[in-house]
Amino acid sequence: MGRGFAACGAGAGCVVVVAICCVCGSVLATSQLRGVAPNKRSVYEKFLESEEFTCMSGGKATTFAASRINDDYCDCTDDAFDEPGTPACSGGKFWCTNKGFVGSYISSGFVDDGFCDCCDGSDESGEGIECPNTCSQAALEAGGETLRKYTMIKDALAIKQTLANDGLQIWTEKKKTLDVVKAQSKAILNQGNEDQKEIKSKAKLTAEIPDENKKLEMELTSFMHLHLEKMPCFINLYGKCLSYQAESYVYDLCPFNKVVQRSKQDKKELSLGKWGKWINSKTTMLFSQGEKCWNGPERSTKVNLVCGIEHNVTSTEEPGRCEYSMSFTTPCACTNEMLEEEIAFLQELGVSV
Repeated sequence: MGRGFAACGAGAGCVVVVAICCVCGSVLATSQLRGVAPNKRSVYEKFLESEEFTCMSGGKATTFAASRINDDYCDCTDDAFDEPGTPACSGGKFWCTNKGFVGSYISSGFVDDGFCDCCDGSDESGEGIECPNTCSQAALEAGGETLRKYTMIKDALAIKQTLANDGLQIWTEKKKTLDVVKAQSKAILNQGNEDQKEIKSKAKLTAEIPDENKKLEMELTSFMHLHLEKMPCFINLYGKCLSYQAESYVYDLCPFNKVVQRSKQDKKELSLGKWGKWINSKTTMLFSQGEKCWNGPERSTKVNLVCGIEHNVTSTEEPGRCEYSMSFTTPCACTNEMLEEEIAFLQELGVSV
């Protein structure tokens, strides 16, 4: 710069002005990208380069000057696109950089409100607000918790595989037993030949089938209709019940059968539903057609499955009239996708497994 002034003061002055403008432009671009997640920066950068952007406002696509991004006035009233780094738009999302940890979204309503919400304080830019960077501690805590969760899911998946193997063996044995019982019943129904003096009616022949065979065939047929061979881990739960102790009641969950509420005081049983079907992509069991409420609907129960080491009912509540919900932890609810999510998060934290 000294050489410039020595050679030509006016020329050097022009160079200085240009340099300052470049810096200003850089600062402006940085402030306009505040609150924008890394995977969306290219979109905003493209709009800043073209000096205009289009978003939804008042139910229609509207084009605005790029200078109105993060100007603390909500132009995009439908999607809050123009104010990722200010609290101007309700429903907006601010991306916390969280240096030293993992970035995450918070409501843009928390931006510059005087409280440090992001662990690195990136949500507060006002004077007099000093946010200590707690991201390292957050990463340490999250890493420990995620590692524990990763280990739990990994162990649960191993248990799930063992249960599935056992389940398939049980299913195969039940299928063989059903085939034998059906063959015995068929033989009785087909008995008789031309030498018989009396050709028995089907009703009489059916009556000759032992009652225990009829009962066994009915039970095994009901079991086969559940098609649990496609979800073999759950086969081990068939015919079993798990209890949950509440203050005044005991709740019995009998998968693929029923849910019952028992009073601790008078031991009275109340049906909260019979097995209905799977819902929510087979992550929830629905039990319906329970005992009818007084002047109301039939009772029903939704059992939400949660990944865990053991089969265990952890909670029960009544979110609506005559509608019950349970949380049921089981290895059968664990998936490889869950394990992969924890591995990916640990990798973001720099933890190898």
